Amino acid sequence: LGKGSISGVNMDKFNIKKEIALNEIRKSKISNSLNLLSILEKSYSKKIKLICFVGRVNKDKGIRELIAGFKLHNKSFEDSYLLIIGPNELNDNDSNKIKNLKNCIYIDYFKNINLILPFAYCLILPSYREGFGSVLIEAAASKVPIIASDIPGPKDFIDHMKNGYLIKPKDATEIKNALDFYIENNKLLKTFSENAYQKCEKYFSERYVCNLFKDEILKII
Repeated sequence: LGKGSISGVNMDKFNIKKEIALNEIRKSKISNSLNLLSILEKSYSKKIKLICFVGRVNKDKGIRELIAGFKLHNKSFEDSYLLIIGPNELNDNDSNKIKNLKNCIYIDYFKNINLILPFAYCLILPSYREGFGSVLIEAAASKVPIIASDIPGPKDFIDHMKNGYLIKPKDATEIKNALDFYIENNKLLKTFSENAYQKCEKYFSERYVCNLFKDEILKII
């Protein structure tokens, strides 16, 4: 049904003001234990640029290339930080690369991702394969610029250089170049994020997708 998402996204939940999100984060226990609050406050005050990855942390999600690409990017842009959120499915060697990566914060779980996304400079999903990539429409609903692999799923939502940036999978240099481009073209990102938000609201809102299911059921009755 529709354009690929089977559940859509709650636009009101993800289109949240940073001030409200920050207050909610301050109440959470995880912010104190992992120094998350400090990083989000720095992002809020524009002292750093926070690049977010949300999903299963394994090689098929492009984590190895993300680590390598971010490391290259960070050499020129030292105020960039990488926030990785998701269950760790990596071997010990790759896990240690995350631990030792400069300007990188890892969190294995955070229930209310809608509170984190408003502080992201961009969201990146460098997967080898995806079903659809629900985190992309969650980022779009949060008006966060997106970088994603040029594969089925992500490219069903992202139109390259219109509402996001598509990269070749399995290529660390592509990731580095995309991150560099986003940092150097801040004004263009506002156009990307607004276009993504509009497309998300039109075709991927929870209300729209639910109505598609309702219409199909009524045809059968």
